[in-house]
Amino acid sequence: MKRITILLVLLTITSNVFSQIQRFPPIDQSSQDPELVMFIQKLKTAVKNRDKDYIETIVASESFIPQERTTKEEFMKFYFKTSYRAAKFWENLEYIFTIGGGAFNPKNQNEYFLPYTSANIYNSQVFSEVGSYVLSLSDSTPIYAQPNDNSRIVAHFNYEAAPVNHTENKVDGWYAIDLNSGELGFIQEIKALYTISTRCGLIKENGIWKLQYADSFD
Repeated sequence: MKRITILLVLLTITSNVFSQIQRFPPIDQSSQDPELVMFIQKLKTAVKNRDKDYIETIVASESFIPQERTTKEEFMKFYFKTSYRAAKFWENLEYIFTIGGGAFNPKNQNEYFLPYTSANIYNSQVFSEVGSYVLSLSDSTPIYAQPNDNSRIVAHFNYEAAPVNHTENKVDGWYAIDLNSGELGFIQEIKALYTISTRCGLIKENGIWKLQYADSFD
């Protein structure tokens, strides 16, 4: 009887996980604020030109480095003390702009999240409730039966997210995911984004847009 009860609990948990697969299509709300559009464009130019001096002028007085609230001065020191960290800072922002899009915090129009994947996650309870997900980055992302692009295609994701299966042995270049059908599927890393691993936050400070954080949380 105890085994049956445990099995029913596991099936319920599994069913709940599968039922929470959702779509997270691209969004871009920046056009609602012309000053924000201009700020993002200047930030893109600074990233392209590796303009550290400009970055220093736009960092918020209260900012964040990985897992820690900090000051503008400590933010600059953290990212630009070594060439490696500086390179990662620019690389992360380039990746964020490659994915594109973004959205306002629905609870605070003075906050804006980049890219659209990060914005969508903030607006959903799925990721905080269940755990690690990957998001497909196109409207027709193939899901394979094996971590091999010559294997059978079991599904196509349309900007959908699915929970990562951490019990499966990791294969370089692939994520193992749980599908609605109960099957195990595999998605190529280059066609997906792992939870909120790369994100950027902008905030209005005294009526002016500022950069609050930009990092990778893999």
